[in-house]
Amino acid sequence: MRASWTMLLAAGPLALWGAWALWMSVPHGQWLTRVLGGLALVTAGGLVLLTAWARPLAYSFAAGLVISWFYAVGQVIWHGWPYADWLGTVLSLVPGALFLVVCAGGAWVVHRQYRRRVRET
Repeated sequence: MRASWTMLLAAGPLALWGAWALWMSVPHGQWLTRVLGGLALVTAGGLVLLTAWARPLAYSFAAGLVISWFYAVGQVIWHGWPYADWLGTVLSLVPGALFLVVCAGGAWVVHRQYRRRVRET
């Protein structure tokens, strides 16, 4: 069975994040970020090939990224956020909301693709 185009859309952002993490970690000598970036690239490849081990890793990446986003928002709130005007506050949340949608959508696509694979085998 081949991966659907939606699986390619789910694996794409993960691969891009992995490439970005690798690119940023090398000049700064951050070994943990380098490992996570490499693991993200391997996971994206596993999703495209529909390997069994890629599914839990994809869920782990989605959950980890969402948790880290909530942690970052908590840190910003601790240091004096929200802004004085409500429009600035709402607009500052738009990129994070889109990020959450991408993570949730990717996890949903992975779930549907692997469920379909189990039915067909």
